[in-house]
Order: sequence, then C-alpha cells, then structure tokens
Amino acid sequence: MSHAQLPLEHFAALTALPGVVHGFTLRVPGLEMSHDKAEALARLDGVHRKIRDEHRLGSAPFITAQQIHGKEIAVVNVAISADKCFANCDGIIADQPDACLGIYVADCCAVYLVDPVRRAIGLIHSGKKGTVKWTDHVTTDRYGQVDLNKAVGKNMGAAAYALTDFQSDKEQKVQIRVASLCAVKFWLNGRRLAAHEVYPSGPQGEIDHYVANRNEGEEFVAFVDRVGAKTLDPLLDEFKEVGPIHQDIQMYMDWGKEELFEVIRGEGECAV
Repeated sequence: MSHAQLPLEHFAALTALPGVVHGFTLRVPGLEMSHDKAEALARLDGVHRKIRDEHRLGSAPFITAQQIHGKEIAVVNVAISADKCFANCDGIIADQPDACLGIYVADCCAVYLVDPVRRAIGLIHSGKKGTVKWTDHVTTDRYGQVDLNKAVGKNMGAAAYALTDFQSDKEQKVQIRVASLCAVKFWLNGRRLAAHEVYPSGPQGEIDHYVANRNEGEEFVAFVDRVGAKTLDPLLDEFKEVGPIHQDIQMYMDWGKEELFEVIRGEGECAV
C-alpha cells in the first residue's frame, strides 16, 4: 500500500501547529472487521505500523489506553522506551517529544488536545455516547430546578455545565443565585466567582441575611465562621414545626420529588 493509498486524514488546525505530527486512520478497504476487538486490532496492526513509518514514528514507543469507557487519563511525564498500553484508561496526555500516542475508535473520532506552551499533547477516546457537547434544555419547574438525569442522562460522576446570556443596558448591582445538591462552580464573563462543595440553597431568610451582612467578596462558609452559626437559629425557627399536609404538601416531599416522603431503606444522598 503506497503513501497515496493509505487511509489517512489530517486536520488543518493540527497541521498548522509546529512540532505536532498527527493522523486519523480511516476505514481500510477490503479489511474484514467483524471480529472481537483483539482480532480487529491485530488485523489493523500492519496498516497502523505503515502509517507510523510514513510519519517517521516507526521507532518511537507506541502508547495506547485500554479504553473501557471510563474516566481515567494516563499521564506520561517521563521517558518511555517501549510500547505501552495503560490499563483502565481512556486517554493519554504526554509531554515527551519522542512518544507516539494512539487511540482506537469505531464510529467516532478521537479528541486531540495540544498545549503549545508546555509542549504537551493529549489523545482521548470521545466515549460511547459521543464527545462532550452543548444541548438545549428548558425546565418548567417553578423554582428553576433541573433534573440532570433528564437533561444529560444517568451517568455516575458526570459534570454538567449550564450557559446563559444576559445583557444590561446600564451598570448596576445584581444578584445571581445558583444552587445544587452537591458541588457547584460559577463563572461570569470568563472569571470564576465561586466554587463550593455545597452552596447555601436553604431558606430564603437565611440567604437574605447572608447577602445583607456579608463582607465584600465573603463566601458563605467564611461568613458563618465570622458571625457564628447560632446567629442563624432565629431565621430557622419557623421550620421547627411542620404544619398539616393539606397546607403545604411540599414539606412532606424530598426536594425535586413528586411522591410523599417515607422512611425506608434506600440509596443514600447528601444533605443540604
């Protein structure tokens, strides 16, 4: 198979970067691939070696990942003298100039990452559900809550980001409130303004007290440390007693649920 016949594609953005040698192998005509992964890779090995030879990478250590649809990334920051496959990983990041990285794909493309300043490069499997992307989602909840299981699917350990644009015709003070049952970070105009394990998403009076009495730039945890948790007790007195269910049925439901609360054995959750 000549150089002109090699099933290979290059990307202009990567080609323009000095010191970056890359290629994306396309389907090989006439090569039967209806086998298990190990057999398929063995059949492709000859073509892959020829492509590496054409790019003068034939003698470089070939570094790959096991690709188990997980979240682990292998970091190569020391010289490797022989081919290596990192177990239980789905991507590789390296700053070694003589290393050749490889990721195998079936019906998707690998994600290429390049840091031209630190002279590092990464190659990551885009995942069984595709590469990270923005999707439109609208919530009809009266409190603005978003069910991430409905918005992004049931993925353990997933990180989700929300983006919105707003314009003001004058300079003014505003309040932007964001809450989550677990960790949350908040950016405005590219600048990170807050990062909390649990943001105060509790009673309105408690939040108003914090907003009115905090020091400039003081985060909630620091505010409570300064004023003392006991100062918040009067703001919570109204929640000591729960009224009849017909007056406020929401008090008898877990946040975001539609069924009544009941004491049962089940999956644990963090508390706010």
